[in-house]
Amino acid sequence: LMPIEAMACGCPVVSNDGPNVEWQLTDSENALLCPPTPQALANGLMRLLQDEDLRQRLIQQGFEFAEKTDWAHEGDRVASFLKHLASESN
Repeated sequence: LMPIEAMACGCPVVSNDGPNVEWQLTDSENALLCPPTPQALANGLMRLLQDEDLRQRLIQQGFEFAEKTDWAHEGDRVASFLKHLASESN
């Protein structure tokens, strides 16, 4: 749940895109999601450094997202996601 901790600290979140983060992160809403390659993640970080409006929006919306949740709720979401993964592998 590291992204939520970063959001709560007022940091914009850049993460890899994929089904493993979709339950928690929404591209350009509370995080900037990039293809899972070093170059794409570096490009995402550079984009945040160069785009003040995007950076501030992600900081604000990420903080609001973190403020609305709690560990029990996020724990339930993690458990649900893991159950979903287990059912897909069977």
